[in-house]
Amino acid sequence: MPHFRLETNVPQDKIPADLPAKICGVLAKSLGKPINYCVATVVGGVPMSWGGTSDPAAQATLMSIGALGVVQNKKHAKALYEIVTQSIGVKPDSTVCWKCGLERTSPRVFCEKCDAVQAPPQSDNYFKVFDMPEKFHLDQSELRNKFRELQSFLHPDKFSNRTDEEQTISAEYSSLLNKAYSNLQAPLQRAEHLLKLKGESIEEDQSVDDPKFLMTVMELNEEVENAGDDSAKLKELNAKNKAEVERILEEIDGFFKMNDIQAAKLSIVKLKYFNSLSKRINATLRELGQSD
Repeated sequence: MPHFRLETNVPQDKIPADLPAKICGVLAKSLGKPINYCVATVVGGVPMSWGGTSDPAAQATLMSIGALGVVQNKKHAKALYEIVTQSIGVKPDSTVCWKCGLERTSPRVFCEKCDAVQAPPQSDNYFKVFDMPEKFHLDQSELRNKFRELQSFLHPDKFSNRTDEEQTISAEYSSLLNKAYSNLQAPLQRAEHLLKLKGESIEEDQSVDDPKFLMTVMELNEEVENAGDDSAKLKELNAKNKAEVERILEEIDGFFKMNDIQAAKLSIVKLKYFNSLSKRINATLRELGQSD
């Protein structure tokens, strides 16, 4: 029978009465167990201090027969962390080493005490994976250097003589690095990721209600169609398209800086149109044995 026990210095009367029931729902989903087998205990008003402060703090214990382990625990911790922080406002500033229990305040890849590789921070935020600022225009040279440095530490081949747990974390971390780097390197994917972090997303079939813009795109498509196998004309159109892309990239950066998320979203949709056109032109040039 899974049991999650949470103790906190937050007064009991400040804790939502339905929190234990909500935790049971999260436990059942994360552990893959029937909810009627799950137990959650929340104890408030416990004398407790985190780092010598009186800020909201909590400690928790999860017991279960099965469904626990290094990989599973990361999933459970994320789900439970979200509901705890949303409900009682506890936001820890440190993490604990999964192997030796050391309270860590450094984002280092390896534990300072036992040298065990640590799970990646904020895996759903690619900027935090590389400790890069959450902004649209990034220093690509810095990003590339951080990616190469981390991969040199975390490639699975480096962990052939380590424990199974560390080999698993290494493989997951390395895969995450590749995914995060791929997304932050490409302007469109980076823009969409930043938009997601701001609480917005773009639907697959989302269009632009801007007749002037749509006319420009239509005319460019017609010019590409009419160019046929004329590589010189295609390269000219590609340059024209790139100029439009650069203009929109500056728009997106400006809107994110102003925190005008809806305007940024619209510009990202426009960028998708020009990206699609760029792929079409370059595919034709490759068929002709040309490159721009």
